[in-house]
Amino acid sequence: MLWGTSITEMTGNMARRSLYYSRDASSPAAVIRFDTEAGNLPFISVDHDYPPTAGTCRACGAPRGLQRGEGRENYAYSFIHGAYPTEEMADMNFPRFRCEIVPRT
Repeated sequence: MLWGTSITEMTGNMARRSLYYSRDASSPAAVIRFDTEAGNLPFISVDHDYPPTAGTCRACGAPRGLQRGEGRENYAYSFIHGAYPTEEMADMNFPRFRCEIVPRT
C-alpha cells in the first residue's frame, strides 16, 4: 500500500489520478476505493510562520513573497510546518528545509 502527502492541492489531484484513476479516491471511478476523497495521499493546507520583524518563515526560511493571498498556493509544506497528514508521519524526521528562490532571467 502506498502512502504519501501532497505538497500542493494540484499535485495531490495529479497523483490520485495516476494511482487511483480518479482524483476522488472514494468515487466509483477509482480502481481502489477509499472512505475519503484523498485516499492515502492527503493534502493539508498550512501557513508559513513569519515573525513580525523578519522576512522569512521560521520553519523553512521562505520569503514573505510566497504569501500570495487567500485561496492561492503558498508552498508551505505541511510536514515541514508541523501539520502532519497522518499519525505515522508525526514520528518521521524532516531536517530543516530551506526554500531557494531562483530569480528569473
